[in-house]
Amino acid sequence: MLQQQAATTPVPQPSAAVTPAAPAAPVEEPHVLSEAKMREQLLKKQKELLELQQKKLELELLQTKARLEEQQKQLERQTGHLHGQAEHVQVGSCVRLL
Repeated sequence: MLQQQAATTPVPQPSAAVTPAAPAAPVEEPHVLSEAKMREQLLKKQKELLELQQKKLELELLQTKARLEEQQKQLERQTGHLHGQAEHVQVGSCVRLL
């Protein structure tokens, strides 16, 4: 008899799955949100500044190298010119001694 009752007793079926409401994203206070944005912007600006400073230094380095090369050429021309004068003086003094 119990088997008959069990067979005839309807088994409750779960209704459509009820999902609990997803927890809402934590709402940050406006000043905290703006502070985080400001920090992000500050970091971005600092990075840009460092990149610009690096470019400036690279340009200054190129200018300095170019200046040094030009000075080296001038020095070589002057030294060559002086060597030419020194040879003339030595030749001239040798001629006098003879």
